[in-house]
Amino acid sequence: MMSENGFRQTEKRVRRITRISRLRDVMVSFWRDNSGGAMIMGAIMFPVMVGAMGLGVEASYRYHQQRKIQHAADAGAHGAAVRKAFGDLSAVYDPLGQQLAVSASWDQTNGTYTLNEPPVNGPYAGQSTGPNGGELIEVVLDETVPRLLSRIYNSNDITVSAYAVAEVLKVRDACVLSLDPSAARAMEFSGSASLNLTGCDIASNSTAPDSVYQGGSSSVTADCINAAGLVDDSGGISLSDPECLTPRENQPITSDPYASVAEPAIEGPCVNWNSLTSGPGTKNINANFGHSSGLLSMHFCTQAVSMKQKINFGPGLYIVDGVDMTVNANAEVSGSDVIFYLVNGAQLQINGSGELNLAARTVDPWGAILFFSSRTNTVTSHQLNGNSSSSFEGVMYFPNAALDYNGGAGIAGACTQVIANTITFTGNSDFQSDCTSFPFKDIVTSALVQLID
Repeated sequence: MMSENGFRQTEKRVRRITRISRLRDVMVSFWRDNSGGAMIMGAIMFPVMVGAMGLGVEASYRYHQQRKIQHAADAGAHGAAVRKAFGDLSAVYDPLGQQLAVSASWDQTNGTYTLNEPPVNGPYAGQSTGPNGGELIEVVLDETVPRLLSRIYNSNDITVSAYAVAEVLKVRDACVLSLDPSAARAMEFSGSASLNLTGCDIASNSTAPDSVYQGGSSSVTADCINAAGLVDDSGGISLSDPECLTPRENQPITSDPYASVAEPAIEGPCVNWNSLTSGPGTKNINANFGHSSGLLSMHFCTQAVSMKQKINFGPGLYIVDGVDMTVNANAEVSGSDVIFYLVNGAQLQINGSGELNLAARTVDPWGAILFFSSRTNTVTSHQLNGNSSSSFEGVMYFPNAALDYNGGAGIAGACTQVIANTITFTGNSDFQSDCTSFPFKDIVTSALVQLID
């Protein structure tokens, strides 16, 4: 028979076995329970998944920034090229390109802007002309973009960049341009005036309802007419370009290609015109003062330059300062490689049957300008009433003055550009101009600009 002490010892062993069995069951249950492991694995992987998603979002953001800066480069290059096409200089279209890039959401405070001519990137690097023969212009942008989640492994910001290349194709140009922005009849054809232009347009920057006026028995033949305002046509306008069968109205203004050309310095002693031309016979007038421009010059400032006989001007710059320059009846005036600069109110008056055969220089500093009326001559009116066989090869440039082309005046066979504040063709004037080969600066009335890279 088991003693009481033995019984107790047995009971303790049973209890110990029971506790071990329960512990074993708990352990087995723990190892067989998958829900806890999923939670642990989830806790471990969740930050990794969030990080991957964050990096994906950051990559998308960076792609968006790249597309944004590319759009800004496209806008800058296209806008700059448009102004280049219409005759503006880089001092105008360069900052315009930057302004347009900013308007297209490029952040100039965190980036750089560069305009290149010729391009330095892509397939057209180093080329001055594009696949269609047009001039090329490139805008390059970059912008610093801050890192987001990726900053945990790299603290340096990211720079995104883009470039765009535009090609400029000048489609149309003019050889007669009036600059006044608001004058009525800024370009006028009346009486029996006849205008016959080959290979060029007529342009008026006035926004008036009669920006270009044609009346009386006048006739106008040109490739096209471009007016910032409206055209008042009584039926005498004939346009030869099949793409411009009627005048173009409410057009953008046409840039003055000579607006940035500096005026000649007034230098040299005053020359007595009468002493040069006294006596009968043909008079040869030869510039003999070494002007700072590098040309020989002659300065007329005390007596009117009044031409009454045969006059031949030698090459050079002739400064007509504060006195009138007149060509009287029966005078015959000739000269080549010349420029006449009218300043301090000097007026050009070609009267009666005077005949002129003059040709401008074709190289800098004043290019093809034949007559240059100072921009300070704001109340001056120049008059051409010459012989119908006169020939002016060059630019008649009167940017702030009126030009009246009337009477028996005529220009035959030469290439002449006329730019004035206002221009009036009246009487029985005859103006013919063929500018298909002369090296003028283009008076661009329309252009095609396309992004090519």
